[in-house]
Amino acid sequence: MTEGALALEDREGVEKLAPILAVYAGMNLVGGQLVAVFGSADRYLARVAVLLGDAEAAERHFATALAMDRRMGSVVHTAETLAEHALALHRTGADPARARDLAAQARALAEPIGQRRVLRRLEPLDHAAAPANLTAREVEVIGLLAQGLSNREIGARLFISANTAANHIRSILMKTGATNRTQAARYAAEHQLA
Repeated sequence: MTEGALALEDREGVEKLAPILAVYAGMNLVGGQLVAVFGSADRYLARVAVLLGDAEAAERHFATALAMDRRMGSVVHTAETLAEHALALHRTGADPARARDLAAQARALAEPIGQRRVLRRLEPLDHAAAPANLTAREVEVIGLLAQGLSNREIGARLFISANTAANHIRSILMKTGATNRTQAARYAAEHQLA
C-alpha cells in the first residue's frame, strides 16, 4: 500500500500509512507465504518524509536504510536505497551533484545484475538536462575525472574498459571545449558535476 500511495503521491494515504510503517523502523519488511523481502522500512519512511516535505527525517531514514543494506551485504537493496535517495534529491533540487553521485553508485550496482527496476527508476535523472549536452554516462565520467581518477580507475568504478573511459573523456573534451583533463575538471566544478 505504501508503494502505491507514494507512486500516486497520495499525501493523505501516506499520512495514514506512516505511523503503521514507523513501527518497523530499523527493520526489513517481509511479507507473504513465500516470503517477499522488500528491504528496509527506513527506505520507505524516507520516501514518506520526502513526500511530506521533511528533508531532515528523509536524510536520517535514507542513512539508516543504506547502513542496514550494506551491513547485510544486499546489493539489490543498496541499489534501491541509493536510487530512491538520488531521486529524492533530484526532485527537490536540493543537491544536484550528490543526486548524480548517488545515481551513479546505484547504476554501478544495478547494471551488472540487470536490476531493471532501479535502472527504470533512475531514467528521470538520465533525461535531466546536462551542460554541454553531456550524456548521463559522460556526467559520471567527468565527475570521476574531476576527482583525479585515471582512465583505468574510472573504468573500474563504472565497470567499463579504460579505453571506453578514454573515449568518453575525448567526447567530454570536445563537448565542453576543454583542451585537457584539468580544464575538464574545472568545467565539472563550475557546473556542479563533481
